[in-house]
Amino acid sequence: IGIEMVRIKKDTPEMKYYSTKLLDSALDLDGVGFPLKEDEIFDEDQIKVAFDSWRLSFMIAICTSEPDVIFKYLLENFIKQDWSVPTRIQVLTCIGLSCRELCGKEDKFIWGKTNLDKAAGKKLPGPGHDLFLNLDLGHGQDQTKKIVDIDQENRETQLVEAFESVGIGKGKVVRKSRKLAIDKKSRDSELAQGKTMHTSFINKKLPPLYYTLSAIWQEVNSQTYGAGFNVGTLSEYLNSHFLDILTMVYSCGVPSCIELVDMSIELIAVLSGQLQAIRTHAGDEFPRLLFKAVVNGIRLLLTDNERTLSVLRSTAMLEISMLTETLAHIVNESPPLEETEKTMTAMVLQQLQGYLYNI
Repeated sequence: IGIEMVRIKKDTPEMKYYSTKLLDSALDLDGVGFPLKEDEIFDEDQIKVAFDSWRLSFMIAICTSEPDVIFKYLLENFIKQDWSVPTRIQVLTCIGLSCRELCGKEDKFIWGKTNLDKAAGKKLPGPGHDLFLNLDLGHGQDQTKKIVDIDQENRETQLVEAFESVGIGKGKVVRKSRKLAIDKKSRDSELAQGKTMHTSFINKKLPPLYYTLSAIWQEVNSQTYGAGFNVGTLSEYLNSHFLDILTMVYSCGVPSCIELVDMSIELIAVLSGQLQAIRTHAGDEFPRLLFKAVVNGIRLLLTDNERTLSVLRSTAMLEISMLTETLAHIVNESPPLEETEKTMTAMVLQQLQGYLYNI
């Protein structure tokens, strides 16, 4: 019920005040005593997977309720806190999936997004609730004014109007427009297909978040000579996941973000720099996960992005040429990839070369 309660408290003063405290509590929880159905038996690994999924969904609910506060809080603590690698990976995942939800994309595996009406307290349908809340305010008056005294007769009249506005006590049949029903069906269909809907977040809040993530990555690489986060044997897992989330946040802006061209140039610089680092450390064990994350980033850059790519042809052709040449050089060295990864890499390289040489 915790996830649903957070979601129905979105945009409330309580949520704004307690959001960071709730997030800290989520990160401190463990899976001991995690509630499961009594008639089902799970081993420890299955319980951990279920708990991690629940906790991630809980964090996403908090993040999407207060994105400005939580994004800043997570990124600041990602740098400062002594979090474990699994916690850092889950925090990055929370950021990426929260961005997708805030942009209007649908991820059905996230818990607690349905049946919110059952978790919320009951209230009058439609405009009746607002009418009762504003019962003491005069019609047409400035809503910021103090509550005014009105005589009992007017109060009773407004009470009757409030009931009648929601179809109570008058026995009238409310006819629903067929056009409204079609429009609603169309909107529901768009949401179900995961189409981008929320342009306010995409244009105003997504770019600063993306640039902050990119700046963190660039700063870390400048201190480690292109090696990314140095956390021992788990370094490649964290670095590849960071790049995956960076490109996921970027993809949330495709194709409608007004800063997409500058974001694309930034992404090209990040991906090209990482390919250079992989090429430089060719004598070491090949970082397959990191290379896969870079290839996936290039794929997202080239997908459904024709308008931006047409602009980049005149503004960032040198950067794209360097990206293409470095990727081609690594591919020619026959890195140890699985067959599916080889196929994906070859396809992405072919797309890049076709774009570069206008094939």
